[in-house]
Amino acid sequence: MAVERDADVGVAFTLLTKLNCPLCDHAREVLDRVGVDYLVNTEVVWLETPEGEEFATTQHTPFPPVLLIDGELHGFGRLSEKKLRRELDRMDAPRRSWWDRLRRLATPSARR
Repeated sequence: MAVERDADVGVAFTLLTKLNCPLCDHAREVLDRVGVDYLVNTEVVWLETPEGEEFATTQHTPFPPVLLIDGELHGFGRLSEKKLRRELDRMDAPRRSWWDRLRRLATPSARR
């Protein structure tokens, strides 16, 4: 089922992560790289918070990182950048303009 979305808003990522987690660090790096090419909004939820504990319980996931795309579970554990990009293409996710991509690559603070 296709999700109707405003092209200016893009795709909503929700990432459940935790401190001192190499897989979580990798997931955040992947989302940063993907965010250069696609119009995405990423919300990070830390497992160590009450919101994070509730999130983990409701998603029935054994360990972080956990990624939701537009509220639907994409997966957990090691995040595959190739699989994520394929999914975004399948969803017809809005892409950033070449100028915006160049600006985001040149400015580290713009990636967040």
